[in-house]
Amino acid sequence: MSKVHILTYGCTANQADSQIMSAVLEKEGHKISDFNSADYVLVNTCAVKEATENKIISKLGKFAKTDKKIIIGGCLPKVNLARIKKAVPNFAGILDTRSVDKLPGILKKIESGGSNLLEFSDQPPIKPNLVKRIPDTISGIVQLSEGCDLSCTYCATTIARGDLVCFPTEDIVRGVSYLVKEGCKEILLTSQDNGAYVHGKVKQPELLESIVAIDGEFFIRNGMTNPMYLKPFLNQLIEVYKSPKMYKFLHIPVQSGSNKVLQKMKRGYKIELFEKIVEEFRKEIPEITISTDIIVGFPEETEEDFQETVNLVKKMKFDVLNISKFGSRPGTEAEKMEQVDKKEVNKRSATLSVLVKKIFSENNKTWVGWSGRCLVNEIGKNGDLVARNPFYKPVVLDGVKNKSLLGSFVDVEITKAKETYLVGKITKALNHRSLEAALALQTR
Repeated sequence: MSKVHILTYGCTANQADSQIMSAVLEKEGHKISDFNSADYVLVNTCAVKEATENKIISKLGKFAKTDKKIIIGGCLPKVNLARIKKAVPNFAGILDTRSVDKLPGILKKIESGGSNLLEFSDQPPIKPNLVKRIPDTISGIVQLSEGCDLSCTYCATTIARGDLVCFPTEDIVRGVSYLVKEGCKEILLTSQDNGAYVHGKVKQPELLESIVAIDGEFFIRNGMTNPMYLKPFLNQLIEVYKSPKMYKFLHIPVQSGSNKVLQKMKRGYKIELFEKIVEEFRKEIPEITISTDIIVGFPEETEEDFQETVNLVKKMKFDVLNISKFGSRPGTEAEKMEQVDKKEVNKRSATLSVLVKKIFSENNKTWVGWSGRCLVNEIGKNGDLVARNPFYKPVVLDGVKNKSLLGSFVDVEITKAKETYLVGKITKALNHRSLEAALALQTR
């Protein structure tokens, strides 16, 4: 059997696909390994941004000069296949996101002498049935659907992953239940757009209601939802979010503060709807974390359009804001539009970044003194453990480095605020050990 090294780029859905591919490989007797000992290198690619694509192509070019057999998966094969082939003319295989379950068969063909194999599928497998618990991880990922039915002029997602296919509700619930029983304390629900989920009469709120009803102590992070889908079931969704199992975290991309730009983007909503959704959530759940995305320098964006975006950011004071400089993607309508000068794009991005950092700092200061339950779910850069509070705020547990606390729920008091995270101390260990033992782990 072969040894395979998997390198993953991109979103949570891509991470989930890599976990599925490792699961189906191991089921057939293959081993997941480090790069040096691997027979195959599988690169699970992302195609959302031009800069990311360039980074991936550069990495593929380096791999092509090694003795490893290269397999390319993810979003890029459907978006820019020609560029992949140019970077890795001797590739062993290429597969799309709907063929993740076919990876063992591809390896079998390669080992029988095949090369330059292409595997593209019309229908995806039911991915929630293929979820895997990665050892020593606190989080589990379950995909709700594959593909997208929107036609945003800048986005290559539909090209990469195809039209929307929603997975059966019972399979999703079963996948979450499996991960919880396996010990996951944090479930990440993902797709290209969670708000678009519909299977029979079940939409996002009903699905979440079924998931929060699962026995066990765990948090659920609901993935990105576009504004236009939220309008019909906004009140029902807000009520589900009040469940103690739901992270109070809403990822709702706005992309621009200008209605004119939104129309050119074909986003399907106006700023007024976006603002109403955020206001309704904040009215019912005042401390909810609002995460959004903004594209700076979309084709034909004027200074006035950009200023409307700045004004929106000042008004809404987002907790998380991902800024992207516009870069055209192959096969999209925006690729043919009149582009904004790159120097101007860089200038606008820098202006917005300065504003955002100030807002983040101000927002986080309001959390100092807060106390409540948090999940210890990762190790920080300097070895201190990091927890998430119910509002998905990252809390660095100052001086706590004992890995045995990972996966524990602890009571935490916030003592400091930084630009992108909070700092806190443990006041009580809820399901792990005595308070005295937990506090003994805090060494300054």
